[in-house]
Amino acid sequence: NVDELWSLNGEAFVRKTHVENAPKQNRQIQTINGVWVNVEDFKSFIQKNHKDRFMSEINIFVSYASPDRELRELLVEGLTRHLTQRADFTYKFWTDKDIILGDEWQAAIDHSLQTTQAALLLVSASFAASRFINAKELPVFFQRKKQEGYRIMPVLVRDFSFTHFEEVSTLQFFKPYHGDYGFNKPAEKTKIMPFDKIAEDTDIADGIRERYYKNLADEIDKMVRAKFKS
Repeated sequence: NVDELWSLNGEAFVRKTHVENAPKQNRQIQTINGVWVNVEDFKSFIQKNHKDRFMSEINIFVSYASPDRELRELLVEGLTRHLTQRADFTYKFWTDKDIILGDEWQAAIDHSLQTTQAALLLVSASFAASRFINAKELPVFFQRKKQEGYRIMPVLVRDFSFTHFEEVSTLQFFKPYHGDYGFNKPAEKTKIMPFDKIAEDTDIADGIRERYYKNLADEIDKMVRAKFKS
């Protein structure tokens, strides 16, 4: 059907022919209700021939503070490896690194805030203290969570007492305990292990890091399935 309608979320629909005929330089395409969306997302959707209406590509906004940039790079790289070849879904992490040179960075962030399907919060003291995150990102995440069940996934990346961090502390964190990753000192083995514990320790075996990535990837995949395959 040349006039077939396609949607990534069951709400914003475009005509298949409009997507296929969109000029290569066009990064966005207008849906039938006037909303502008990323044309490449729809091209990938069509190429994979997913005829169902559930979310096939999951775009995850990675929210982090600048001092934690290296942790973000390690975590996204590791998660991407472990989230490939998952049945039904493909995963893509969006960070400010994806903003194209010369683009308006605020507009690019705003677009991603509205079009991603989940957010990965890299929580640390720097994250909690960031005025930009608190003013521009978290309000959008929680508004979308309330309105449409947007998924927010907090991960502790540096040691920080997040229980005092207002709304974020009400969310279920990813909880890797020290004892599960070979740290068996009585005072720490039952405490949540921040990611930097293994990310920045050069003596940690790669297998320990891979176990962390796999465990977090499994939790992300489980969360996605609970929402989009229910």
